Amino acid sequence: MRMLLLTAFGLGNLHPAPGTWGSLFTILVVAALLLAKASNTTINITLVVLLVLFSVFCIAWVPWAEQVLGKKDPGTVVADEVAGVALTLLVLPWKTVGVDAKAWLWNGALLVIGFAMFRLFDITKPPPVKLTEQLPGGWGLLIDDLVAAVYALIATQLLARFALPAVLH
Repeated sequence: MRMLLLTAFGLGNLHPAPGTWGSLFTILVVAALLLAKASNTTINITLVVLLVLFSVFCIAWVPWAEQVLGKKDPGTVVADEVAGVALTLLVLPWKTVGVDAKAWLWNGALLVIGFAMFRLFDITKPPPVKLTEQLPGGWGLLIDDLVAAVYALIATQLLARFALPAVLH
């Protein structure tokens, strides 16, 4: 069960780029909520739950996974990406979907932007992201993604509130 959660239900086993596949888990959860016409409050509560749970999984179980898999920072462990994308997508201006195609386009754009911004900052690791990888155990694996997610959150919020309205008027 631990490995199933650490790999985001197996997405971390996909290649190439298991971190990218793992990042899709949170995107798919939010997409499902949007299709179910969930409120922004429900979406944000779900994101906080994902952030907290997958952060705890990282801290508690990554040392075990490293021992079982025989290497530090195993690529199949993507719980940190799940938590990072959850942080990135918090408090975005989601639109209730219905027959209005613009709401679907808006929400799709938010998902793509959030995903792209998180992967950009997670892969490029601008300072101090790289430094946080040196933290012990699951902390190093998790905190670098959360710091990258803060950068991604800021970039996504700015794009969602200033650039996207100009493009999708």
